[in-house]
This record gives sequence, structure tokens and C-alpha cells, in this order.
Amino acid sequence: NKLLFKKNFSLVTRFNQIKKEFKEKKTLFLVKYGSSFLFAHEILGISSYLITFTILYSGLIDISIIFNFFNWTESDLQKYGLSMNDKLVNFGLTIAVVKSLDIMGLVPLRWALSFTLTPYIAASIGPQLDKIAIKIKSIFKKKKNK
Repeated sequence: NKLLFKKNFSLVTRFNQIKKEFKEKKTLFLVKYGSSFLFAHEILGISSYLITFTILYSGLIDISIIFNFFNWTESDLQKYGLSMNDKLVNFGLTIAVVKSLDIMGLVPLRWALSFTLTPYIAASIGPQLDKIAIKIKSIFKKKKNK
């Protein structure tokens, strides 16, 4: 039992160490690349929602499979005036699917892609993104001062 605890403790310690290193790397990337890093990360996040919505809405994945997993039927939706083909239902499922994928490992993949793509984005459109970020910041400052 003590051996098992020591193994778990070392795993927890290693996890915390990786988490700390990750936060440090994220901070360094944000300082170094600024708006380019934020742009890459947000574009990847928005893309995951758009791709998931498109896949669900187009019928590439049968929505009834997801509903059957939760023991829901079309009649359950009809009680609320909805159907499986409604955009609102697809939107709700999109959020649920993406959040589930985030929990299962999509977030580390998105961060890895952000770290990989950011230097290229900064080199190609970084100055333009910085100008846009300054304009957006000035808009919020004006609203805050009113």
C-alpha cells in the first residue's frame, strides 16, 4: 500500500511540475508573441466549434446516436417544441461535444498547435495583429472612461 502511494505521489508531483512548466511556457509565449499567440489559440478554439457544428448539422455523424447514448428520443425533444434537426439542438450538441472533447484531450492538442503555429503567424501577420489589438484596446479604454 505504501508503494502504491509513493507511485501516485510521484505521478502527482510530475503532473504538477508539467503544469507549472506549461504555465511558464504559456506566459513566455504571451510576452514574446502577444496578439499572435492569442490569435492562434482563439482561431483553433473557434475552428473546433465550427468543424463540430458542421459535422453534426450536415449529418456526417447521426445525432440520434448521441441522443441514444443518453436514452433520449425525438419525442423527448418534441415536449419542448424541438426536433433533432433544429439548429438550436445542433448548437447545444456542438457545445457539449467540444467540451467533452476538451476534457478528453483536445485542449492539450490545441495548446500544442498554438505553440507550434504562433512563430509562423507572428512572422507573417504579427505586426497587423498588433495594430488590431491596439485598436481594440483603445475602444475598451474609451468605453471604460465614459
